[in-house]
Amino acid sequence: MTATFTLSDVRRYLATLVALTLSATALSSCSGDEADPLPVRVVAMIEDDAAADPSPVEEHIRALPGVGEVSFRSKADSFADLKKSLADTPEALAGGTADNTPATVSAKVKEPALAEALELAIGTFDGVLDTTLGPDDRDVDTLATIGVVVRLAETSTAEQRAAIERAIRALPRVEDLSFETAEQTRDRLRDRCRDRGELTTAFDRVAVRDIAASFRFIVKSGDESMAPLSAVMKLEGFGTMRFVPSEVVTA
Repeated sequence: MTATFTLSDVRRYLATLVALTLSATALSSCSGDEADPLPVRVVAMIEDDAAADPSPVEEHIRALPGVGEVSFRSKADSFADLKKSLADTPEALAGGTADNTPATVSAKVKEPALAEALELAIGTFDGVLDTTLGPDDRDVDTLATIGVVVRLAETSTAEQRAAIERAIRALPRVEDLSFETAEQTRDRLRDRCRDRGELTTAFDRVAVRDIAASFRFIVKSGDESMAPLSAVMKLEGFGTMRFVPSEVVTA
């Protein structure tokens, strides 16, 4: 059986996941002291053939250090999850069906410092279409800060990059803004994966072309902190956005 969705379907699904992350975790209302790191989860969207028997993908992911609970959601389950999460904004699901929503395998990350490396490494596995990274299912109202990674589109120009940087700098409560090229990200994560067994081997298969240049920054809590991020997402040259523990951005 061949996949019943196209690359554009996957990209639309990824954009929906970003919207879900913004709404489901109530980031705009974060306040208080950060007692624990933000729990994080890698979600792998898998091909139809792999969804028929997801156990090889699941076992491959379980073998990686830093991975906790691994779970599978069928195409129908994944679409039902999206409908439930987007009940207040059904227009976000325009054109979406269970048939063009990929099944997923998700993994809780026990070591937040490995989250980005795990996301990229899992993206190289057989049967995996793409991966995303976001908060795990937990109330984050007690968080004082959250890390944000804005990845640029492969075709982004220097002018578009500059416009995105200006938009980020204009956001309220932004701290520690930095920029990384794809090569810098690869080298940093390769060092972090050193001597980590299966993860070391898996990350060696990640090519520079699999990594996007990115802006990385911290957002402090506040009612006005997160909502303006939607404007950044609309800019030309924008690729994807990830919300991660603050220490992932500053490490």
